[in-house]
Amino acid sequence: MFESEEDPVAKKYRLVIGTIIAAKKSLGIHTMSRLLGITEDAVLGALKPISSIVDLSSSNNAPPNFYHATFKEFITGKPQGNEEDTMFFIDDPKGACLGLPILKLLNNFLNQNVPNQPPLGHPDTWKGFLSKLSEYFPDHVQYAGKHLHSHLDLSKPLPGSQELRAEFKCFCTKNLLSFFAWQSFVEHRPYSHYKKLSAEFNRIEV
Repeated sequence: MFESEEDPVAKKYRLVIGTIIAAKKSLGIHTMSRLLGITEDAVLGALKPISSIVDLSSSNNAPPNFYHATFKEFITGKPQGNEEDTMFFIDDPKGACLGLPILKLLNNFLNQNVPNQPPLGHPDTWKGFLSKLSEYFPDHVQYAGKHLHSHLDLSKPLPGSQELRAEFKCFCTKNLLSFFAWQSFVEHRPYSHYKKLSAEFNRIEV
Protein backbone atom coordinates (compact mmCIF):
# COMPACT_ATOMS: atom_id res chain seq x y z
CA MET A 1 0.00 0.00 0.00
CA PHE A 2 2.75 2.46 0.98
CA GLU A 3 6.33 2.53 -0.26
CA SER A 4 7.71 3.76 3.06
CA GLU A 5 6.80 5.66 6.22
CA GLU A 6 8.05 8.83 4.48
CA ASP A 7 5.59 8.30 1.63
CA PRO A 8 3.13 11.27 1.59
CA VAL A 9 0.21 8.85 1.51
CA ALA A 10 1.63 7.00 4.53
CA LYS A 11 2.10 10.27 6.41
CA LYS A 12 -1.49 11.27 5.72
CA TYR A 13 -2.72 7.85 6.85
CA ARG A 14 -0.80 8.13 10.12
CA LEU A 15 -2.03 11.69 10.67
CA VAL A 16 -5.70 10.82 10.09
CA ILE A 17 -5.68 7.53 12.03
CA GLY A 18 -3.60 9.15 14.79
CA THR A 19 -6.24 11.89 15.05
CA ILE A 20 -9.12 9.42 15.27
CA ILE A 21 -7.30 7.52 18.01
CA ALA A 22 -5.98 10.41 20.11
CA ALA A 23 -8.52 13.23 19.66
CA LYS A 24 -10.15 14.30 22.92
CA LYS A 25 -13.59 14.04 21.30
CA SER A 26 -15.00 12.34 18.23
CA LEU A 27 -14.49 14.46 15.11
CA GLY A 28 -16.48 14.31 11.90
CA ILE A 29 -14.73 14.21 8.51
CA HIS A 30 -15.46 17.91 7.90
CA THR A 31 -14.18 19.06 11.30
CA MET A 32 -11.14 16.78 11.06
CA SER A 33 -10.20 18.13 7.65
CA ARG A 34 -10.44 21.73 8.86
CA LEU A 35 -8.42 20.91 11.98
CA LEU A 36 -5.68 19.14 10.02
CA GLY A 37 -5.63 21.69 7.20
CA ILE A 38 -6.35 19.12 4.48
CA THR A 39 -9.37 18.50 2.27
CA GLU A 40 -12.26 16.18 3.13
CA ASP A 41 -11.29 14.09 0.10
CA ALA A 42 -7.79 13.71 1.56
CA VAL A 43 -9.22 12.46 4.88
CA LEU A 44 -11.52 10.02 3.08
CA GLY A 45 -8.67 8.98 0.78
CA ALA A 46 -6.60 8.00 3.82
CA LEU A 47 -9.48 5.96 5.25
CA LYS A 48 -10.99 4.26 2.20
CA PRO A 49 -8.14 1.72 1.80
CA ILE A 50 -9.02 0.46 5.29
CA SER A 51 -12.80 0.79 4.88
CA SER A 52 -13.14 -2.85 5.95
CA ILE A 53 -12.30 -1.76 9.50
CA VAL A 54 -13.58 1.86 9.50
CA ASP A 55 -17.24 2.75 9.07
CA LEU A 56 -17.52 5.57 6.52
CA SER A 57 -21.22 5.17 5.85
CA SER A 58 -22.24 8.27 7.81
CA SER A 59 -22.25 11.84 6.52
CA ASN A 60 -19.13 14.01 6.64
CA ASN A 61 -20.49 15.65 9.77
CA ALA A 62 -20.40 12.34 11.65
CA PRO A 63 -17.21 10.83 13.06
CA PRO A 64 -15.77 7.71 11.40
CA ASN A 65 -15.85 4.69 13.70
CA PHE A 66 -13.90 1.47 13.87
CA TYR A 67 -16.15 -1.54 13.29
CA HIS A 68 -14.41 -3.41 16.10
CA ALA A 69 -13.57 -1.74 19.41
CA THR A 70 -10.47 -3.92 19.75
CA PHE A 71 -8.91 -2.42 16.62
CA LYS A 72 -7.78 0.67 18.51
CA GLU A 73 -5.98 -1.52 21.04
CA PHE A 74 -4.42 -3.53 18.22
CA ILE A 75 -3.17 -0.59 16.17
CA THR A 76 -1.69 1.18 19.21
CA GLY A 77 -0.10 -1.99 20.55
CA LYS A 78 3.20 -3.68 19.74
CA PRO A 79 3.81 -3.72 15.95
CA GLN A 80 3.26 -7.09 14.33
CA GLY A 81 4.12 -8.58 10.98
CA ASN A 82 7.05 -7.61 8.77
CA GLU A 83 9.19 -4.49 9.12
CA GLU A 84 7.23 -2.67 6.42
CA ASP A 85 4.05 -3.26 8.42
CA THR A 86 5.23 -1.11 11.34
CA MET A 87 4.02 2.07 9.60
CA PHE A 88 0.43 0.93 10.11
CA PHE A 89 0.82 1.00 13.90
CA ILE A 90 0.38 4.27 15.80
CA ASP A 91 2.60 5.00 18.81
CA ASP A 92 1.24 8.44 19.64
CA PRO A 93 -1.20 8.11 22.55
CA LYS A 94 -1.30 11.87 23.28
CA GLY A 95 -1.80 12.87 19.66
CA ALA A 96 1.43 14.84 19.25
CA CYS A 97 0.76 14.62 15.51
CA LEU A 98 -1.91 17.29 16.10
CA GLY A 99 0.53 19.80 17.60
CA LEU A 100 1.63 21.34 14.30
CA PRO A 101 -1.81 21.50 12.60
CA ILE A 102 -3.35 23.07 15.72
CA LEU A 103 -0.58 25.66 16.04
CA LYS A 104 -0.94 26.60 12.36
CA LEU A 105 -4.71 26.86 12.72
CA LEU A 106 -4.52 29.00 15.86
CA ASN A 107 -1.84 31.33 14.49
CA ASN A 108 -3.95 31.94 11.39
CA PHE A 109 -7.18 32.33 13.36
CA LEU A 110 -5.70 34.66 15.97
CA ASN A 111 -3.92 36.80 13.37
CA GLN A 112 -7.12 37.28 11.38
CA ASN A 113 -9.82 37.50 14.02
CA VAL A 114 -8.78 38.11 17.61
CA PRO A 115 -8.23 41.68 18.94
CA ASN A 116 -4.52 42.33 19.38
CA GLN A 117 -4.48 45.93 20.55
CA PRO A 118 -4.46 46.82 24.26
CA PRO A 119 -6.19 46.83 26.61
CA LEU A 120 -6.68 43.10 25.91
CA GLY A 121 -8.15 42.53 29.37
CA HIS A 122 -11.00 45.03 28.93
CA PRO A 123 -14.40 43.48 28.04
CA ASP A 124 -15.14 46.20 25.47
CA THR A 125 -12.11 45.06 23.45
CA TRP A 126 -13.79 41.69 22.91
CA LYS A 127 -17.45 42.74 22.60
CA GLY A 128 -17.59 42.73 18.81
CA PHE A 129 -15.61 39.52 18.52
CA LEU A 130 -17.68 37.57 21.04
CA SER A 131 -20.96 38.81 19.51
CA LYS A 132 -20.07 36.70 16.45
CA LEU A 133 -19.43 33.60 18.52
CA SER A 134 -21.17 31.05 16.29
CA GLU A 135 -19.60 32.42 13.11
CA TYR A 136 -16.05 32.64 14.40
CA PHE A 137 -15.99 29.57 16.60
CA PRO A 138 -16.65 26.55 14.38
CA ASP A 139 -15.96 23.13 15.87
CA HIS A 140 -12.36 22.84 14.66
CA VAL A 141 -11.45 26.24 16.15
CA GLN A 142 -13.11 25.40 19.46
CA TYR A 143 -11.23 22.10 19.57
CA ALA A 144 -7.89 23.75 18.79
CA GLY A 145 -8.32 26.41 21.45
CA LYS A 146 -9.43 23.96 24.12
CA HIS A 147 -7.00 21.11 23.47
CA LEU A 148 -3.77 22.72 22.23
CA HIS A 149 -2.05 22.02 25.53
CA SER A 150 -3.12 18.35 25.41
CA HIS A 151 -1.44 17.74 22.05
CA LEU A 152 1.67 19.84 22.60
CA ASP A 153 3.90 18.19 25.20
CA LEU A 154 5.59 21.10 26.97
CA SER A 155 7.32 18.87 29.55
CA LYS A 156 10.17 18.18 27.13
CA PRO A 157 11.94 19.94 24.25
CA LEU A 158 10.00 20.31 21.02
CA PRO A 159 10.67 17.74 18.27
CA GLY A 160 13.23 18.70 15.65
CA SER A 161 10.66 19.76 13.05
CA GLN A 162 11.65 23.23 11.82
CA GLU A 163 8.06 23.97 10.80
CA LEU A 164 6.75 23.07 14.26
CA ARG A 165 9.37 25.21 15.99
CA ALA A 166 8.63 28.14 13.67
CA GLU A 167 4.88 27.95 14.35
CA PHE A 168 5.49 27.61 18.09
CA LYS A 169 7.79 30.66 18.08
CA CYS A 170 5.17 32.67 16.18
CA PHE A 171 2.50 31.59 18.65
CA CYS A 172 4.58 32.52 21.71
CA THR A 173 5.91 35.85 20.42
CA LYS A 174 2.83 37.16 18.58
CA ASN A 175 -0.30 35.38 19.74
CA LEU A 176 0.13 34.02 23.27
CA LEU A 177 -1.43 36.96 25.11
CA SER A 178 -4.34 37.18 22.67
CA PHE A 179 -4.86 33.42 23.03
CA PHE A 180 -5.00 33.66 26.83
CA ALA A 181 -7.35 36.65 26.70
CA TRP A 182 -9.63 34.89 24.18
CA GLN A 183 -9.70 31.68 26.21
CA SER A 184 -10.28 33.58 29.45
CA PHE A 185 -13.44 35.18 28.05
CA VAL A 186 -14.63 31.92 26.44
CA GLU A 187 -13.67 29.35 29.07
CA HIS A 188 -13.84 31.64 32.13
CA ARG A 189 -10.89 29.91 33.75
CA PRO A 190 -9.05 31.52 36.69
CA TYR A 191 -5.90 33.59 36.25
CA SER A 192 -3.83 30.86 37.92
CA HIS A 193 -4.61 28.51 35.02
CA TYR A 194 -3.08 30.88 32.45
CA LYS A 195 -0.16 31.78 34.72
CA LYS A 196 0.79 28.10 34.83
CA LEU A 197 0.36 27.67 31.07
CA SER A 198 2.41 30.80 30.38
CA ALA A 199 5.26 29.47 32.49
CA GLU A 200 5.21 26.20 30.56
CA PHE A 201 5.16 27.93 27.17
CA ASN A 202 8.01 30.27 28.13
CA ARG A 203 10.16 27.39 29.36
CA ILE A 204 10.43 25.84 25.91
CA GLU A 205 13.43 27.02 23.87
CA VAL A 206 12.71 27.91 20.27
